[in-house]
Amino acid sequence: MFLNILVAATTVGQCINYLDIFAIGRGAAAAIYNVIERVPGIDSYRETGLNPGKRLTGSIEFRNVTFSYPSRQDVQRFYDPDSGAILVDGHSIKDYNMKWYRSQLGVVSQEPILFNTTIAENIRYGRDGVTQKELEEACRLANAHHFISRLPNQYDTIISKRILVTSKRFQNYPLIKSQRK
Repeated sequence: MFLNILVAATTVGQCINYLDIFAIGRGAAAAIYNVIERVPGIDSYRETGLNPGKRLTGSIEFRNVTFSYPSRQDVQRFYDPDSGAILVDGHSIKDYNMKWYRSQLGVVSQEPILFNTTIAENIRYGRDGVTQKELEEACRLANAHHFISRLPNQYDTIISKRILVTSKRFQNYPLIKSQRK
């Protein structure tokens, strides 16, 4: 009996060393659950809202808009203004069907992300069904078509550090991706 008590006391004593780790894990889990349970101000999955069925013309109006980034800006995303309204083609952006509205937008990131594949595949990434004609037109709009056409394999050229270093044209890459509509 004494041996059982001694083994149990030793085991409990060893477990106490890990209580702080369990507390840290519990705190981390609470932060994760807060993110999971957060209800966003805009429901991206709602089926209702304006859907004109045609491309936006791009008439943008800002009405008394104030804006500030949240204290922690972890993710590239769309943010709501603190006050005021943003109108696109005469309608508040909150009135549009979010899925349709976001399909009309192109995001131009400050830091391009390029994959070890062809120029064409890098540009097509994230949007299915882009034709070669659409791809080349996007590159023309971003002033990159002439440069790409002079490469040995043109749009089938594999992205490499050498190509990126020898050309500042790939600074236009985010702009090209935004033109693939």
